[in-house]
Amino acid sequence: MSIIEELTSLVQCGSHYDCETLKKLLLAEPDCASNMSLCEALKSAIKLDQDGNIFLDIPIGIRALEFHATGENPFVAEDGVWDDLLFPLTRDKQGQASKPDFDFTDLGLLFPQNDAAEIVYLIAQFQHKRKAYTNIRPHIHFIQDNALTPVFKIDYRWYENGELMPGAFTTITAADFAFTYTAGNLLQIVSFPEIDGSAISGLSSMMDIKLYRDDNVAIGDVLTKEFDIHYQIDSLGSKEEYIK
Repeated sequence: MSIIEELTSLVQCGSHYDCETLKKLLLAEPDCASNMSLCEALKSAIKLDQDGNIFLDIPIGIRALEFHATGENPFVAEDGVWDDLLFPLTRDKQGQASKPDFDFTDLGLLFPQNDAAEIVYLIAQFQHKRKAYTNIRPHIHFIQDNALTPVFKIDYRWYENGELMPGAFTTITAADFAFTYTAGNLLQIVSFPEIDGSAISGLSSMMDIKLYRDDNVAIGDVLTKEFDIHYQIDSLGSKEEYIK
């Protein structure tokens, strides 16, 4: 009996068997019969869960992208994809004097010209699906109504559960504008420099953020819609509650 026949015989396609995934794996590997190490790995990946159902627990080394309705690893992506951590500026914490002002007509915060003391305070907790050790990309969505560009800054500190909270904040400035302004009220995106995440490995890491405008260039208030962070994900969540 060939190794492929042996693999196929292990899964009889009953109601509790993950045959479709196995078939896809076999079809994706036409040289399986001559690659004994791969096929043996596939055989060893066929396991029973606590209820006695068979599932495929594919070793990371031979995964590409897989999805199991049940099993220990519901979703694992070898290559991370980007997602958004969102902070709509309708549910932030404004300063003690409730500044910046809120625009109840066009909805958003009005960051004033030449007043860096009007600060928005944000706390981010990264989701379990974040890919460990990867960098993040914060940015702002705002309404640009003339050719002059405002200067937004954030002060941040990023730390993990079980670590001491840092005392100092790091300041970065947004300067990369996504679109060229021509006329009217343009929904613009301006990005901050990428933040190094190579030291952040755990789940639910915390980031404290102070967001403000610091310029005397763009005239008047700037209507700001949302601050958010692009970050990479490689799973639907974590296998365990506090461990990836």
